[in-house]
Amino acid sequence: DAAAHGEATTEPQNVAAEPFQVLARDGIADGSLRDGDPEVFGALMASWAGATYVNLRTTFGWKQRRARSVVVDQLTIAFALDRRD
Repeated sequence: DAAAHGEATTEPQNVAAEPFQVLARDGIADGSLRDGDPEVFGALMASWAGATYVNLRTTFGWKQRRARSVVVDQLTIAFALDRRD
């Protein structure tokens, strides 16, 4: 594994982050997400979405639909291209 040995790689370094990195790469390319590093965006999305969702469900006892809605809304606000200009 190249990442484990400190070698540069374009492959996602975390299986959980991979779908988010692909989403980020595609969104940046098509202009629906603001410009940035898709690897960083993917890692942030995976960490933020997973940890926040679990915390809202377990610590706060939120229902699935409410937790999912809030997480998706916040991710959209954080990463979407601001088109208010």
